[in-house]
Amino acid sequence: EAVGRCPVASLALDEPKLASVIERISLAAAVGESDTVHQLVRSLSAELTVAVDRPCAVNTSATPNATDANATSAFGCGLTIELAQGARERMLEQLEAAQEGDVPTLDSLRIWSESVAAVLDMPGQLDKVAQLLGAEYVKRLASSTLSTGIDASSSLHLTRSFTTVLSDKGEQLDDEARAERDKLISDAARALSSGMLVGSVVGEAP
Repeated sequence: EAVGRCPVASLALDEPKLASVIERISLAAAVGESDTVHQLVRSLSAELTVAVDRPCAVNTSATPNATDANATSAFGCGLTIELAQGARERMLEQLEAAQEGDVPTLDSLRIWSESVAAVLDMPGQLDKVAQLLGAEYVKRLASSTLSTGIDASSSLHLTRSFTTVLSDKGEQLDDEARAERDKLISDAARALSSGMLVGSVVGEAP
């Protein structure tokens, strides 16, 4: 069953609201409310994509004739890249926490792989730690296909995650970290290929 989406802080995602959403994700993960974790993670990931360095929105009600740079900002001027990177790292950590003890099934794999793909969808907002965390998590999900098999949706999301992580050429990574990340993704791709052979990709002809 698809996880619904809930708006996070549309048009007004600033540092305090970002911290509040991350705290809600942490609390939901701690008490096992995985549906809430997925909803918040997907919504926040989408909002972070457009929230970094967003141009200021002028509050014309406060300054009706304002056109200069000193006009009051209604929504702030976006988040720094460092805040977005930290948020994506925290979301990966909380997805792992929420999944702890979960026995993989075909349905749960679909849900987890979609959420992880959402977090990894903006490679420019993934620092060294997030890239390695993401690669390790994707490998774990891909490895679970050896017991669950995989459907077309999960395959799409995992493949998207491989591509996104590798699209960052590693400017933030030293040679050792880059090699570790690339090996994790390579191992994940091999596991996924094997998982597709568990029967066949669900929903497709063998």
